[in-house]
Amino acid sequence: MKKYFFSFLLSIFFISCLREPQELSPGSFTKDNGNRWTIIVYMNGDNSLSDYTNIDINEMEMGIFDGVDIIVLQDRKAIGARILKVVKDDNPNSLNSIELTATINSKNFGPGVYPEVNMLDKNTLSGFIDYCILNFKADRYALVVWSHSDGWRTNKAITSDDDSAPATSFLSNSDIASVVATRPISVVSFDSCLEGTLENVWEFKKSGYNGILIASPNNVPGSGWNYYDFLKRFEESYKREFDFAQVAIESYKKTYSFYYNRVSLSAFYLPYLNQSVFSSFFTELKNNANTSGFFNDLSHTYWDTYEVWSFGAHIDFYESITRSNLSTKNSVLNNLKSFIIYSWDSVKGDSYKGISIIDAKSTTYYTYYTNNIGLASDTDWNEALSARSW
Repeated sequence: MKKYFFSFLLSIFFISCLREPQELSPGSFTKDNGNRWTIIVYMNGDNSLSDYTNIDINEMEMGIFDGVDIIVLQDRKAIGARILKVVKDDNPNSLNSIELTATINSKNFGPGVYPEVNMLDKNTLSGFIDYCILNFKADRYALVVWSHSDGWRTNKAITSDDDSAPATSFLSNSDIASVVATRPISVVSFDSCLEGTLENVWEFKKSGYNGILIASPNNVPGSGWNYYDFLKRFEESYKREFDFAQVAIESYKKTYSFYYNRVSLSAFYLPYLNQSVFSSFFTELKNNANTSGFFNDLSHTYWDTYEVWSFGAHIDFYESITRSNLSTKNSVLNNLKSFIIYSWDSVKGDSYKGISIIDAKSTTYYTYYTNNIGLASDTDWNEALSARSW
């Protein structure tokens, strides 16, 4: 989930030249300042994050520039939802965005008309994306998923729509993945906690999505992305998919370099994820669980104490791999370096290949994980967890 209070910062940092991912061919990078983007923001603030919604929309208003449309489905606690077209406004104390008229998942929106919507309903997400693609034509589309989330725990992605859904409800990563896989979404970014896990990346790849996924392996502060800073950086870039990813990481670093808790953000280019490499590694790990070195003293690889529960924890997958002695180790490390195209970690610095994975400790949760998570059913990772000494 998003958590922690962090004061609202505005900072401008102009960049004229961006590093390109090493694995990409130079021919794929032609300067194209004419790219028109529509950024689709699915903002589930019908929970404890409600007060942050207007703050982030204000940041978008201050940072938006010609050639970009930003359309927001903003759901707030005890107020209802509205669809906004973000417009340029330099006043940080008020919103100037335009309320749009639309029908999404049988709910009618309009100026002053704020229906209660279920943001955990897959049809709400797909309907909103389709509305934006139909009405705001662009060369490229990005989806921002803005919400509470809890990563691999029951494979949830979005949680907590207080006014519309039971407390146990969620919109799964597999549902989000299936929606974006059939639509022209170049980038999916999670402004929410714990989505930068191998389990979640696996779900998107498995669904057929072949774009860029941006997510944090650990918690995201309540204030989330600094959209003003991100948009100013993006304006000065070549405005390609990879520029979107890189400036997102650079902006996150600028915003949280001095934050008191560990924070991180990674960008994953899914066409470069070689699932067979991981499958081979997990099979070898299963057969050598207690001598592999992978499971030695995992407490040193926890992202932070918040993610340690009685039933499991997020562990630093990259670090755990480096500590192993298996023959498939280097193949996995090389693939991680390939498909994690940009990343930053406040403890380990630039370009650290941040991605987490489950360390299941509870038999009950291990059983659920085995039966419901794609990574567990597709590989021997769950058998490796079971084979190690507890």
